[in-house]
Amino acid sequence: MGKYQDICITIPNNLRYIPLIQDSTAAFARIIGLDEKSTNEVVLGVEEAVVNVIDHAFAEGEQASFNIIFQQTALGMQILIREQGMPFDPEELTRLAQKDRTEAEDTRGLGLHLMYRFMDEVSFVNLGKAGKETRLVKYSGIRMRDVMDLPQPDSHKEADEVPAYQIHLMTPEQAVEISRCAYMSYGYSYSSDYIYFPELLRQLNEEGKMVSLVASSENKEIIGHVALIFQGDDPHVPVVDDAFVNPKYRGAGCLNDLGAAVIEWAQNNGLTGLYTWAVTTHAYSQRVALKWGLSDTAILISGELPFDFKALKEGAGQRESIAILFTYLNAKNAIQIYPPAQHADMIQQIYHSLGIQAKILPIGSSLDLLEEDAILELKYDPSIIAFVTVKTYGKNVVHEVNRMLRGLCLERLETIYLKLPLTSPYTAILTEEFENLGFFFSGIMPGSEGRDQLILQYLNNQVIDYDLIKVHSEMGQKILAYIKNHDPNQILKL
Repeated sequence: MGKYQDICITIPNNLRYIPLIQDSTAAFARIIGLDEKSTNEVVLGVEEAVVNVIDHAFAEGEQASFNIIFQQTALGMQILIREQGMPFDPEELTRLAQKDRTEAEDTRGLGLHLMYRFMDEVSFVNLGKAGKETRLVKYSGIRMRDVMDLPQPDSHKEADEVPAYQIHLMTPEQAVEISRCAYMSYGYSYSSDYIYFPELLRQLNEEGKMVSLVASSENKEIIGHVALIFQGDDPHVPVVDDAFVNPKYRGAGCLNDLGAAVIEWAQNNGLTGLYTWAVTTHAYSQRVALKWGLSDTAILISGELPFDFKALKEGAGQRESIAILFTYLNAKNAIQIYPPAQHADMIQQIYHSLGIQAKILPIGSSLDLLEEDAILELKYDPSIIAFVTVKTYGKNVVHEVNRMLRGLCLERLETIYLKLPLTSPYTAILTEEFENLGFFFSGIMPGSEGRDQLILQYLNNQVIDYDLIKVHSEMGQKILAYIKNHDPNQILKL
């Protein structure tokens, strides 16, 4: 399948144009190869997003227009709706969503919640004077025809002797065997759905959004796999993911060899660093990351539904917390940051554990907030988590973060994360104000030049049993203890 160019259409803010938008959405979805079910879902999701924009982004009687941009992605399609209407109000979106859930559950009427039902990712970006952007993502509906008929994996089979293998970049014809290896390792329970789609694996690698390294034997059998994923905000710091070994050969060191190989590839290609996410119900994945040279930098408390009951969506006990581990590859010996004074020592300790000196820059005595509005990004999955990212500080940043927080709490999201740029002096000044809203320390996310972030977290009426969170490294345990000490909800246990 070839790569199709982006399509942009300009639409008046009039509901009479909805059929045109529906037809355009369906046509683009079919052009890029989405199946009929996925196409219909995209049409419904876009319809709800556009109706929301027309009805709520503009004053009554105002004549205006907005842009809809259709983009093909490696995993399907993305739709961007850009408009310069009234400022973004998450509380209004929340009220709409709650109204639709109670009054229009079985209709196509206005419904923010339908956007989340039919789309795989939904996010909102407040661009300040440039307006707002709604981002909708839909993954491809390609069937897993190459792996779906395999027998269920036998997790109790004793390991075979590992044949000699070589580690190299994936070749296109190996995509099917990688999908099968993932299936034999995890059945259909693996969190990265694309790993089961050979077509998507090939396309992701061809487009450079994924770099797959495989260990293969002389008879072409796939022993194991690991990948770098370039899907985040920082193109120089990908995530290490999709690491698995054929169950027949576990425990023989192949995963360690794959880790060394992926780090060598990243170093040779000039990447700044790598990070990975590891569960904390057990320490296995953390131990693997530590062997690869990664170190703990943050813990996202209550960041996921309990993995053993993920399909149930609720009522499965304490939620999963996630450890973020990172390593520098081609970094300077020192970095300059503006951490909040109350967390400066801990942040410096985290950087020191990564082998880098964090120099704290002084804050000018006459620093005032910018006159422009703040630029914020909101991305969330209903019933799970939300991420609010401060892209650019502005005079209204605390007010806007508070508005978003209140709306997300009304939406009953249990955990909200706030990401702040550590290279901005406003982070040092305003972190205390965000903490007064109920946020507390989570850790840091290092990045390439100018992209380091402080992560704060907010627990919506949750009291966490920190004894259930398993952290393996000494640095990780220190971060966890520090987080617990700053969690305002822990006072409820006293």
